[in-house]
This record gives sequence, C-alpha cells and structure tokens, in this order.
Amino acid sequence: MTETRIRIDIGGASAEELQRGAEAAQDVFDRAGVDVDAAFAAVMRRDGEENLTADEESLCALYAEADRAAVDACCAGWADKPETAWMGLDDRPGFW
Repeated sequence: MTETRIRIDIGGASAEELQRGAEAAQDVFDRAGVDVDAAFAAVMRRDGEENLTADEESLCALYAEADRAAVDACCAGWADKPETAWMGLDDRPGFW
C-alpha cells in the first residue's frame, strides 16, 4: 500500500482510528490505480461548481467510496457512525 498523505477528521475518534480510516481511504485509491491528487482535484472542481468531465465525475465517485471506507474503518464498532469524514491531504494548502 502507498504511504498515505490522506488525513481525516471524525469527532471523537482516536489517533489510531483516524490512521486506520486514512489507510482505508488510500487503499481505495490504490486498488483503483488512481492518484489521490487527481481525485481531490476533481472534488475541488465539483465543489467550485465547475462543469466536470466524465473522468472527473468518476474520480468524484471514487472519492466518495474512499470517504465511506474511511468512515467504516475508523468507526468500526461505533453505535453511531457519521455519514462522512472530512478528508484532506497533508501537503495541500487549504485543506487544514
């Protein structure tokens, strides 16, 4: 697995849980053979309400899958899981 630059934030999660979630998200990108930067760029374009290409739409869907994997891994065993995690990249200004 690629060393992850992904960071997630889920209130109430321990550092170990957050790391487990970040690694699960990275695994989604690795299995798809997608660079995490490309997916995050597509999400930023979507959030900026720009028109997306079909490839960018696919990257946004993969991002959503990674987000779900992060929540599931981070919050395994929790009675109330949040719908999403806040995901960002360690080395991208503006994410943190």
